Amino acid sequence: MSRAPGIVYEGFTAEGDNTIPSFTRTLTLPDPKSLRPRYEYNLVDLAREAGFATAWFSNQDYVSPFDTPVTALGARSERSRWLKFGRDASRNYFDYELLPLVKSELDRDDPRPKLIVVHLIGSQDDICERVSDKLPRISHVKDPAWKILGCYLDTIRQTDAVLERLRGATA
Repeated sequence: MSRAPGIVYEGFTAEGDNTIPSFTRTLTLPDPKSLRPRYEYNLVDLAREAGFATAWFSNQDYVSPFDTPVTALGARSERSRWLKFGRDASRNYFDYELLPLVKSELDRDDPRPKLIVVHLIGSQDDICERVSDKLPRISHVKDPAWKILGCYLDTIRQTDAVLERLRGATA
């Protein structure tokens, strides 16, 4: 991503130990005293007010706009799409399946600048289910004691491959 056009933030520290607190604290302006998120001050609305076209593409689950704070923020975008929609989240989607959505949004004729949020599943549980044979693998670990570590390393490499393809789509 260091070669990608745009702004890259280095040394960023997540505001929480999992998706919901991290995203809500990062994508909203928290109360300065309690540090609780104030959802009425969020990145999506700010971008829309500034004249940006907004899109949110996610490989996370979506049940309803009131599902999680992250879902509620994504649903505020002008265009949003979740690969896992509804209560049936049994199908395993891979992050690279978001790439055509991003390409379509980039190709969409709109004179406004665009804010496109791409919410990956990355290394979330079940980690070995996140490994696709269509993207590079580090190893095919045979020893069961090392299987989960091998899957984790493969998901990191595959996330890197998706980010590289996203960079190529924006070049």
